[in-house]
Amino acid sequence: MGDAIQGCLLLLLVILVSVWLGRGFWNLIRPLREDEKRPCWPRPTGEVLLVADDAGFTLARTDGLEAQSFRWDEVDEIETYKWDLWSYNEVSLDLLVAGRWCLLQEYDEGFSALTDAMERRFPDIPERWYADATSPANWEPRTLWKRDRDDESGE
Repeated sequence: MGDAIQGCLLLLLVILVSVWLGRGFWNLIRPLREDEKRPCWPRPTGEVLLVADDAGFTLARTDGLEAQSFRWDEVDEIETYKWDLWSYNEVSLDLLVAGRWCLLQEYDEGFSALTDAMERRFPDIPERWYADATSPANWEPRTLWKRDRDDESGE
């Protein structure tokens, strides 16, 4: 019984410190509360190599599983947010492709080249999206681009 009370007090302390630091408890449990957003391709146990060009992008994996390729015209929505990992923050992109979400993280090799290709393909994405995402005051997800259902070209 004493261990349960200590565990609850520790959880309460983590929540209070998180809120006090302005990082937001909800950001800490985001993966648990957004179970409707499942990556279209599970994050590998090894590293990810992102390869992108003007046609699309490929997620190559170092854990031996087959690479997954997507065309830019298959993307329906692009969202960005910042992970609070206590000792550092990590900007992530979620791309909605064929009805499923694909998670890309800034520490994946090739992320910068992918974002360059993404910005060329979707010129409506705000120029300062990355600076805004890394801002200390920004913790909420932000939609960078969403396909207009009247325009199926993806432009």
